[in-house]
Amino acid sequence: MELLLGNLRLEFKDIKYSLGNMVDMTLNVIDNALAFNFKFVKTACCGSGTLNAQGSCSPISDLCSNRNEYLFWDSFHPTQTASKLAAFTLYGGEPRFVSPINFSQLPDA
Repeated sequence: MELLLGNLRLEFKDIKYSLGNMVDMTLNVIDNALAFNFKFVKTACCGSGTLNAQGSCSPISDLCSNRNEYLFWDSFHPTQTASKLAAFTLYGGEPRFVSPINFSQLPDA
């Protein structure tokens, strides 16, 4: 994606964009879970089986008591708390998470 956007930038000089690195953002939260107030970064809040990640979230699934302590809602989706953190990072984050500029810098670019 970064290469594609870089090529578009060569063709359209005025194009401005931000590209979020969700993998690095997620790994940063996993590595620093307590700093982000997450107690559970390897177990899903809703699901079944190992780590609540083998079965989809359904009315008969195991459900955590406090979803704000979890990074993942189910085997694929982040919790609302994690999504909010991602949005703030995309808006004002540093270049290792969003580049070449963050979302807050787009209007002035």
